[in-house]
Amino acid sequence: MEMIKAVILSDIAETGFDIKSKIADENIAVVGFGDLDQRGFDKVLSLCPHVVILAGAKGESAFEVAGSIYFNLPHCVVMLMCDDIDMALMQKAMLSGIKKVVALDADDDTVRESVRECYRLESTRKTSDLTKSPSPSKVICVFGGKGGIGKTTIAANTALCLAKQGKKVIIIDANLQMGDMHMYFDCDPKDTLGELVYEGNLGAIEIIKSFITAHSSGVGIIASPKSPEYSEIVKAEHFESIINTLRPYYDYIIIDLPPAFTDATISCFENSDRILLLVGVDISSIRGARISLSILEKLRQDEKVTLVLNKYTKAVIGEKDVERVLARRIDYKVCQSDDLALNSLNKGIPIVEMYPKSIIGKQLKSIAESV
Repeated sequence: MEMIKAVILSDIAETGFDIKSKIADENIAVVGFGDLDQRGFDKVLSLCPHVVILAGAKGESAFEVAGSIYFNLPHCVVMLMCDDIDMALMQKAMLSGIKKVVALDADDDTVRESVRECYRLESTRKTSDLTKSPSPSKVICVFGGKGGIGKTTIAANTALCLAKQGKKVIIIDANLQMGDMHMYFDCDPKDTLGELVYEGNLGAIEIIKSFITAHSSGVGIIASPKSPEYSEIVKAEHFESIINTLRPYYDYIIIDLPPAFTDATISCFENSDRILLLVGVDISSIRGARISLSILEKLRQDEKVTLVLNKYTKAVIGEKDVERVLARRIDYKVCQSDDLALNSLNKGIPIVEMYPKSIIGKQLKSIAESV
């Protein structure tokens, strides 16, 4: 069975998280949360889910959002969960395009079966409709619990591999203080994330595209601010707006994050589909990864994590030792190759392009293929 992708919109965060727990299933994935407003609708439009659950609300805002989804996303079914269900509510729901109304206190099995029923309805409509469902993009965050772990190297090489496959790829350099993604592609950005946020109107793709630095490979780069003081104007809500605007136009949005849990970083996590969490074979890096996993679990983002053992060497601490400490399996490992990485950076040519047949080049390619 195809994975059912669901988005939960609610004005109360805890209500949304409670419903996520109710529908927990190997065939149902909650790909995003949002508020019952225009920003929530924009997130739905960008994520292209199968089912949208409007949770804990039955006011006009809920019906307006439902109507907008019904008219703008034909392959998505809306489900309402609320208290005090009556005939008047059912009539309003029907007129707004809502296909299923479920009590907020319904048991887990009832809620899960309702989501599956909505999906079956969506699938039936899809086969009878000649129009194609929009292809959803993927947002990949690259993160590490400490600096110097190789996040930018992984992000740059993943982006290039995907671009060579014919995918539309853009990188957002979210290292606001000292970002240097452009150096990995030998680019000199005229405009950066700082100027883009200062310009405003982040909901217009034409505006955002004018601030993108294009590389010959096809990879687009939104560079970090040139001076640290300009980073202060970039807030968490700016990242969410930029991601939502870019999603319909790119197959992959890769975000190179700083090694810190800031509001902006958390916003990127919440709007992502996959988190590449990097860990090394040194005590400091392992500690950082363990703390990061704990925080991501509290943020309910841990299920998105792919664990990458980077700069791996057969040293005192081995792969099994790292897995034991983190209580989690290593998904991919990349061997240490400082000389190749340094030459690649100095020439501004990613490793997978400069050394495609090297062990590290093949390992980096396998990570890109996995996303």
